[in-house]
Amino acid sequence: MKQLQIEIKERKLDSNGYILIFIDKEWKSEHIYAVEQFIGRKLKKGEVVHHDDFNKQNNNLWNLTLFPNRSKHNHYHRQFKQFKNTQPRKTEILKLKEAMRIERIKNKLI
Repeated sequence: MKQLQIEIKERKLDSNGYILIFIDKEWKSEHIYAVEQFIGRKLKKGEVVHHDDFNKQNNNLWNLTLFPNRSKHNHYHRQFKQFKNTQPRKTEILKLKEAMRIERIKNKLI
C-alpha cells in the first residue's frame, strides 16, 4: 500500500498511547485519519482500526487493518492470543486489507 503523505504540524500521545494529530482545527487519532483518507470516507459507527504489529504508534498503512465491527476485532485478538500468528489469522488480515482496497476503489469512483 502506498503511504499517505500528510503534513502535520502538531502531534501528541493520548492517555492510551495512540498518536493524535491536529488537523482540520481538531485533534484526531492518526491511525483512524490515515485509514479514512485511504478508503475515502469517514469510518462507520462500530468500525475499528487495528494495528497489525500491535504497536499503537506504527501508523503506516501496511500496518493498519479495518475491522467491520468491535466484535470481529475482539474475536481476532482472542484467536491471536490462543493460536498466535497462525495462517488462518494472517488470511483474515489479508481479506480485510483487500476489503479496504475495494472500499478505496469504490469511493474514488463515486
